[in-house]
Amino acid sequence: MRRVVSFACLCCIALLFPSARVMAEGEAVNGYPNWSERVLLEWMNRARSDPQADLAACPAGNCKESACYLSAATPRHIDFNLQRSARFHGDHMRINSYPDFIDHYSECTLVANIAALYPNSCSGAASCSCTQGTLSSDTNVWTDPFSRMQLFGASVNGAGEIIAAGYSGPNASFYAWLYEPTSSTSCTFSDENGHRFLLLTDGYGAAAGAGYTSTQDFAVMDFAGTASDGYKIPSGSHYPRQAATVDAWANWYDTAAPSSAKINVDGVCSNMTLGRGSSTNGAWHASVGGVGSGCHRYQFAFKDSAGNSVLYPTAGSLGIGDGSATCPDWSTAALPSCDSTPPPPTNPFVALNPARLLDTRGGAQTIDGQFAGTGALNGGNQLDLAVLGRGGLPAAGVVAVALNVTVTGPNAAGFVTVWPGDATRPLASNLNFTPGTTAPNLVIVKVGANGLVSLFNSAGRTDVIADVVGYFGTTSTLAAMTPARLLDTRAGAGTIDGQFQGGGAMTAGSRLDLGVAGRAGMPASGLGATILNVTVTGPTAPGYLTVWPSTSAQPPTSNLNFVPGLTVPNLVISKVGTDGKIALFNSAGRTDVVADAQGWFPASSELTALVPARLMDTRAGTTTVDGTFAGKGALTGGGSVDLTVLNRGGVPASGVGAVALNVTVAGATAAGFVTAWPTGSARPLASNLNFTPGQTVPNMVIAQVGSGGKVSLFNSAGSTQLVVDVVGWFAQ
Repeated sequence: MRRVVSFACLCCIALLFPSARVMAEGEAVNGYPNWSERVLLEWMNRARSDPQADLAACPAGNCKESACYLSAATPRHIDFNLQRSARFHGDHMRINSYPDFIDHYSECTLVANIAALYPNSCSGAASCSCTQGTLSSDTNVWTDPFSRMQLFGASVNGAGEIIAAGYSGPNASFYAWLYEPTSSTSCTFSDENGHRFLLLTDGYGAAAGAGYTSTQDFAVMDFAGTASDGYKIPSGSHYPRQAATVDAWANWYDTAAPSSAKINVDGVCSNMTLGRGSSTNGAWHASVGGVGSGCHRYQFAFKDSAGNSVLYPTAGSLGIGDGSATCPDWSTAALPSCDSTPPPPTNPFVALNPARLLDTRGGAQTIDGQFAGTGALNGGNQLDLAVLGRGGLPAAGVVAVALNVTVTGPNAAGFVTVWPGDATRPLASNLNFTPGTTAPNLVIVKVGANGLVSLFNSAGRTDVIADVVGYFGTTSTLAAMTPARLLDTRAGAGTIDGQFQGGGAMTAGSRLDLGVAGRAGMPASGLGATILNVTVTGPTAPGYLTVWPSTSAQPPTSNLNFVPGLTVPNLVISKVGTDGKIALFNSAGRTDVVADAQGWFPASSELTALVPARLMDTRAGTTTVDGTFAGKGALTGGGSVDLTVLNRGGVPASGVGAVALNVTVAGATAAGFVTAWPTGSARPLASNLNFTPGQTVPNMVIAQVGSGGKVSLFNSAGSTQLVVDVVGWFAQ
């Protein structure tokens, strides 16, 4: 049985309710809208922009009053509260098996807090949504549709609702509404033409919400309220959901035509053409196909008459597929811009002036406004970060990125893992943290085939920041890996191949020679350098850990500094000894050590790995590899130092694009951060180390070399000692 019904209210009292948070344009919030609901909303706006184009296909005799809809109507904007109200009503009818099959009224008295219960703890069942605990046959207690909309926070001032059930999908439901039979040519609302009238006329509210439940195909659309936004793209979607070729539509509404209209699929843009209506109020169309099997992401990318970018959705992207994969309709995964992006790289490694790609803190900023202020990452959750086409990264041709990742304000002890966005999360960690701390670490991570890198938080809630400092192109010799555990001294621990596991904590003054060649996919010979995330955990005394090629003399440097009980990670780029090993030295107490391989370089590569050499130590009485930049005193808050790196510690005098430095802050007097960037460039919105008073914090830094062969370092607050060791350099 299939039915369509409509209901309208010309004058309803508006009540004030707390509103949900304002959505970004086209953003899904808590799963609203889903793909079917997007189709209903876009099909409505498409028809409103050019009613006669759709009505021309109405079956003979079904749309006798079609001449009433000669003029275009303004598009309706999506209202989050109406979305929830509409979907709840569909679920309420479906779950409770309404005797009348479908009805605008909720056939009971809805509980006053239904908006808080649905869909969190109440699916719409009468037992939790009705004050009686069941449906009622007494129509006097039923909740009318406008009271329901108000319970969900919608502003009702002239409103209407249409319902359909039993049709095969949103397309069929919509055209059942639009093409309903009528025997009259009257232009007023009636039971016969009610659906068409509510869909195409300017009355009954400027906002809309659509609800769709796939079981029995219940479709509900609510119209009410006033549009408070000025979105130039009010809606957009594609049809069918999964196919080798799909039709994509997006509505444009502005005082002037867009200067360009494109659809961005996986970072590649194609032009859209005006398919319905006018250039200022019309629906734009593109046929999308040939993108390959599996799941793909897309976004509508328009520019207004002034050349300003207008995206739908503003944040994240929509999904299409050929049927071989289930593609989520909306994802936080953003797409690289398809204009003004850098060309694919020709250099193996390109160092960048650091740029912020992610900052979950409220009110935070990123280089392009994406992935900003999205809220702390919950324990057990992962965040898929789009990196291509952002912060100086090209849209294609990137093998791996160098990111400085920081966690701040965690409320529980845990760790963060970073890995390629198309791979399974590995047994590895990049940052370890305790409640209330701020922990940074450099990460070199392979970019997934989907253009993403993934970040996972193990426990509690924590804000996460990511700054890009460089990338490896297709000509790079870097073999970036999904992280693999090579060493874990803790009892009962495991490694990728069972070697170097559970051997017990390193004692004071001890050395461990770790075999890396021939493990986790690294070659048995010809291995020049390895990239490891090294972590000390549970140390019993203050100390430091040094990592160096096993067949060289131990250098007077450090890679990690620690205090009792603390867990400290740091990225290490180490030249590999001629025996295929690297050496680790613990200065004091006992500590467990964990090492996860992130990648490797062959003996001949764009990276020249060095035995670590000290380039700067501001502490009194200290020395450096050549006596310069030694004992100059702590760096004060707001101060910076321009550190010469060329022609020192094994770094040549020319031909150097970037250096790999291990930077350590010690004895800080206030909470702050250190930023490293190429001398001569503007200091970026980025950080390399974050610290609290008295803390000793190390971090690997890959810094582009600036004017005069120097790298600048800035201290944000208080005063702190700085120690800098060079571990390698990248050719220009």
